[in-house]
Amino acid sequence: MRITLRTYYALTGYGFIALWLVGFSVFMLIPLIRNGIWSLTDISMKNVSEPLNFIGLDNYVEAFTIDIEFVPYLMETFRNLVIDVPVILAFSLAVALLAMQNVPGGMLFRAIFFLPVVIGSAAVIGRLFSMSGGQLVLFRGEGAQHFLQIYLGERLPDFMQFLNRSIFVLWRSGVQILIFIAGLKSIDPALYEAAEVDGASPWSRFWKVTLPMLSPVMLVNIVYTIIDSFTDYFNRVLWYIRLVSFRTSLRLGYPSALGFIYFFLIFVLVIIVFTVVGRVTFYRGER
Repeated sequence: MRITLRTYYALTGYGFIALWLVGFSVFMLIPLIRNGIWSLTDISMKNVSEPLNFIGLDNYVEAFTIDIEFVPYLMETFRNLVIDVPVILAFSLAVALLAMQNVPGGMLFRAIFFLPVVIGSAAVIGRLFSMSGGQLVLFRGEGAQHFLQIYLGERLPDFMQFLNRSIFVLWRSGVQILIFIAGLKSIDPALYEAAEVDGASPWSRFWKVTLPMLSPVMLVNIVYTIIDSFTDYFNRVLWYIRLVSFRTSLRLGYPSALGFIYFFLIFVLVIIVFTVVGRVTFYRGER
């Protein structure tokens, strides 16, 4: 049987992603469909083997009208997202620019910032916090805390929480740094040479050359950071869903509805980001 070159390339591409499609279907799509079905029932761990009893949208109505904790946790997550994403992106870009400098030890510099990604699994982070690892070592001493108490007074807990959160925000910047480094390496040096010949300063070259050429990479990092923030170990919504599922009433239908609401909001947010940021994304060769 003869096939066209285009069909051959298409079949080759599908062959490369076939294993991923199988894994996605088994481990993501099927559980997602099952979650959606369970969210319309009153299933619990006590009657999981019994026929499903459909109750319609009652679980979704309960999430927004009866449950007094879910919506505040959801709003807290979105507030943290608004703060975390710009900070992580700005820090990652700054570190990537520093890592691109021709200085001795550049590879070690990159490895140090990527190391938390390797060792910072959910189990490790949970273990650190169970051992009071969430407190800054610098401010564990009584003298230091007394010094800060004098100057900050009642604002000390908020200040300490801000510092602790800043550490974990920077902890989650390793992947973004590597993506920015890859993007910086893909920029044609001829663009910088042309800008320098035209008399552009380093600051102008950053805004006129580096940032526009990094806009596709910026879009990838924004989407990745949003999803990473929503699936973070310390995410209050995920913690609450686990709490409702396994530690209190052992319900499965209601937490399934909470998870589906959470997934839907993430999906909508990612689509909005793609639509808005995609309009200002510059792809070389298009214009």
